[in-house]
Amino acid sequence: MNLLIFGCSITWGAWDKKGGLAQRIKNFADRKAVTLEYDNYTSVYCLGVSGDNSNDLLERFDTEVKARLGEEEKTLILIEIGINDSQYILAEKEHRVSPDKYKQNLVKLIEKSNYHGAELMFVGLTPVDDTKVDPIPWKPDGSYRLKFVQEYEEILKSVCKEQNLPFIELASKFMEKDFKTLLIDGLHPNTEGHQVMYEEIKKYLVDKGLL
Repeated sequence: MNLLIFGCSITWGAWDKKGGLAQRIKNFADRKAVTLEYDNYTSVYCLGVSGDNSNDLLERFDTEVKARLGEEEKTLILIEIGINDSQYILAEKEHRVSPDKYKQNLVKLIEKSNYHGAELMFVGLTPVDDTKVDPIPWKPDGSYRLKFVQEYEEILKSVCKEQNLPFIELASKFMEKDFKTLLIDGLHPNTEGHQVMYEEIKKYLVDKGLL
C-alpha cells in the first residue's frame, strides 16, 4: 500500500527532533515491514510543504498523487490542512483563504482523491497560542488565532461528516495536556506535541487495519 501524507509545515515535521508525524509513521511502517519480512509493506510519503494552505495543496495534488500511484497497490491519502487557511492578514482584515473557499477546496480534494481511486481521510487541526502568534513574529502582517483555527476545524469536521469520511481529531488531546506546553513557537508542535499527533494517527490506522 502507498500512504501519502499531505499538509503544511506541521506535516513536514517542523520542528520535531524526530522528524515529525509523517516520518514517525514511516519509521513505524519500516520496522513492521522488516519484522514481517516485507509482507504487505506500506510505502509512506511525507508530502507536507511549509506554508501550504488548501489553495496550494490543490495546485500540486494531482501531480504528487499520480507520481505515487501503483497499478495494483492500494493508495491511502491522509490530509492535514487548514491552519494556514485560517491565518488572518491584518492589513486586509481577511483570512488567507476564506471559510467558504476552504470548504470548496476540501470538496475538490475529495473529488480528486475519488478520481484517483484513493481512500481518503483527514486529520484535525492543532491549537495555536494566541499570545505568541498574534501577530506572527516571523510574519508580522499575519496572525494565527485559536478561535479562527477552531472555526476552520468545524468546517473540516462538517465536510467529513457530509462526505462520510474519516476524521482523526487531535485538538482535544492537546487540550488535555495543556496545549501551550506542546508548542515550540505558538504554532508548531514540539517533539512531545508531534508524539501526541503520531500516537493518535497511528492508533487509528492500526485499529482500522491500514498500517
